[in-house]
Amino acid sequence: MKKVVYLIKKVRGNSDDKISGLGFLNEEGTLLISIIEQLNL
Repeated sequence: MKKVVYLIKKVRGNSDDKISGLGFLNEEGTLLISIIEQLNL
C-alpha cells in the first residue's frame, strides 16, 4: 500500500466544502481513508 494525502472538493450545490486527510491506496487503486479533516476555506 502507498500512503497518500488527498483533497476532495464538493462541486454540486452552493457549498465550498472540502475534505482532506491521510489515506492509503491499495493494489487495486482503492483509497482507504484513515483520518478525515473538514476544511471550510
